[in-house]
Amino acid sequence: MNKSNFVLVTMLCMSLAIMPAIADDLTLGIFGNANMDDTIDEDDIKYVEGIIDGTNDATELADANYDGKIDEDDVTQIELIINGDEEELTIIDSADRNVTVLKPVESIIPLTSDQVEVLRSISAIDKIVGINDYVTELSSFFPELVDLPSAGGYDPDLEVIVELEPDIVMSTNPQKLEDPLEGTDITIICFKFYTPSIMKDEVLKLGYLLDKKSEAEHLIEYYESVTDPIKNVVSEISDEQKKRVYYEWCSGTYKAYGSNTGGHEALTSAGAINVATELTGCPSVDPEWVIEQKPDIILKNIWYGESQCGYETEDSTYIKETRDEIMSRPELANINAVKDGNVFVICYKIGASPQYPVGMAYMAKWFYPDLFEDLNPQAIHAEYLEQFQGVPYQGIYVYPALE
Repeated sequence: MNKSNFVLVTMLCMSLAIMPAIADDLTLGIFGNANMDDTIDEDDIKYVEGIIDGTNDATELADANYDGKIDEDDVTQIELIINGDEEELTIIDSADRNVTVLKPVESIIPLTSDQVEVLRSISAIDKIVGINDYVTELSSFFPELVDLPSAGGYDPDLEVIVELEPDIVMSTNPQKLEDPLEGTDITIICFKFYTPSIMKDEVLKLGYLLDKKSEAEHLIEYYESVTDPIKNVVSEISDEQKKRVYYEWCSGTYKAYGSNTGGHEALTSAGAINVATELTGCPSVDPEWVIEQKPDIILKNIWYGESQCGYETEDSTYIKETRDEIMSRPELANINAVKDGNVFVICYKIGASPQYPVGMAYMAKWFYPDLFEDLNPQAIHAEYLEQFQGVPYQGIYVYPALE
C-alpha cells in the first residue's frame, strides 16, 4: 500500500467511527424538504403553508431559500426546486455543514475515486474537469478521465484547483480547503460515498445539485433491489442463530471493526453479530481476546490496488496469501472459524464504497449459504459495473472465490 493510500484508509476508519447507525428512514438534507421526508414535492409546499398559517410546527429545512425566515418566498423556492429551475440550493453536507450552491453546476473536481464513481453512475462524469491521484491509479476503470489534470488526493494540489476554477470541489475533509480557497468562487462540499447508511441521502443530494434526480433515484433503486431482499431474509434470523464474525480491517493484524464503523454496519446488514460490538473505532485487539469471542467466521478487509485486489488486479496471489496468513496463525488454530475454513478476504472496493451492495451480497452468501443458495454476488457486481459504470466485469475482489 503506497503512502497516500495508507493515509486515506486510516482516515476512512477514523471518519467511519463517527457514522450514524444504519437507518431505513431518511430525511433528505436539502433546504426545501419542509416535512423532513426523503423528497421535495407538493407536500412540502403544503407544509410550509401550514407553518405560515400557524397549523404546522416550523422545521429547519422549511427555510427553503435559507434566509433565516419562513414565508411565501420559501414556497416559491420549493416550486422552483420541484421544477428544476432554482438558481441556488442549500444542502446539509456530510460534514454537517450548510452549503449553498449556485446553479447550474458545470464543473467539478472530485478528490476521491468513490466520488468519481457516483458521478459516473448518475451520468454526470462530463462535469469533471480535474481528477485525483486515486483515479490515475485506476486507469483501466476510469479510462475516459486519465488525461485530465490531477488535483491531488488527501493532500489536494491547491494550485491546480485554483487554476481549473471548478464550481465545486468534493472533499471528505472540507475543513482542509476552507481557508486556502477562501475568497474564490469555488464551493467545497463534503460527500463521502463510502458509508452505506448515508449513501441514499448523499446520492439524492448530488442528483438535485446536478439536475440528475432521476438518475440518482435509478442508482438508489439498484442498491435497494440488492440490499432489501437480503435484509428481509436476515431479519428472520434469531440472535442465537446469527453467525459471530471477527472482522479485521486492512491495516496490520488484530485490528477490529468496532460498533461505530462501516465494517460493523456491513456485518449487521448481512445478518451477523460483530464480536467487537462493544469496541469503538478500529482498535488493536489481543489474539487471546479474539479466541475468547469464539468467532464462527473471520473476515479480513484489504485495500485495493494493482497488486492487491480490485478492478486492476487479475492475480489472486496477494489476496490468497492474506487468507493463508490468517489460517496459519498458530494462536487461532483451534477456533471454529479456522478449523471449518470459514476465513474470507474481501476487497475494500466492494466492502465500503459505492459498490457496497456487492460486498453485502458476498457476506450474506458466506454467512448463510443455505438461506442464499440462489444469490449470485458476481452477477450483481457485473450488473453494476456494466449498467452504471459502463465497463465489463473483471478483477479480483474476494477469496476464496465462490463456486
